[in-house]
Amino acid sequence: GREADMADRKLHRLARRMRNMQTIRLGMGGALTGLGAGLLTRRVGSTLIDYEKAMNMVAANVFSHTDKTTGELIFKGFENAKNPILESSKAMGALRKETQRIAQVSIFDPTQVAGGLLELARAGFTVQEQLTALHPVMRLASAGNLDPKQALDIATNINTAFGKDIAHTATTADYLAMAASNANTTVAQLGQAMKYAAPSAVTAGRSMQETTSVLMSLAKRGLKDSIGGTSVARMLESVYKRSGPAVKALKSIGLAHKD
Repeated sequence: GREADMADRKLHRLARRMRNMQTIRLGMGGALTGLGAGLLTRRVGSTLIDYEKAMNMVAANVFSHTDKTTGELIFKGFENAKNPILESSKAMGALRKETQRIAQVSIFDPTQVAGGLLELARAGFTVQEQLTALHPVMRLASAGNLDPKQALDIATNINTAFGKDIAHTATTADYLAMAASNANTTVAQLGQAMKYAAPSAVTAGRSMQETTSVLMSLAKRGLKDSIGGTSVARMLESVYKRSGPAVKALKSIGLAHKD
């Protein structure tokens, strides 16, 4: 329809504007000549285009509609703002700034960080939720040697298992990254273990943090992945039968029995 076409034209204009800015920066350098300059320009241009594609897709996932007069994008959550166009523009600026900041302090380049942001947008995160969760998710991806989508999938699956919403993604991601960095296990193995441990943990009234701590303890003993998760599930299920050995086993790994 007309609004979709206008939105598409707006996104393309944004990409062209960023490419022009990059051309100016390269021109100011002045020292690059010949074949080397051409190769670098193409490489930088390709990277920039990939970054812009990702950011444009982020905008496409969070925009509500286009302004009928200007054709500017209005993002979800800003429809009733005093100046929806201005607030949406500020939000996009904040997202860009955050991707650049994370790229400066992590192993990921801006395009990879933008890809992580896109996964959050596709998962239904609002702009503010994206700003809160992006860095923790990228830290989790780094800790687990995963791509951002895999890291987000693990964090959101665990959130769902423990009945937590999107707002808890940052906390979950940071705790898992910490666990993987301090125990003989990986993020992927923790995610797999949680598939088996979480249902019983929730039934027993255990938190994500408590369950992760137990899985860390078991991993140090060589029980990880599905084996560690199954072990926790069996111990918790046995507690309900007032099994003495099961209670002792839980206490030995720091998970005292609660009535």
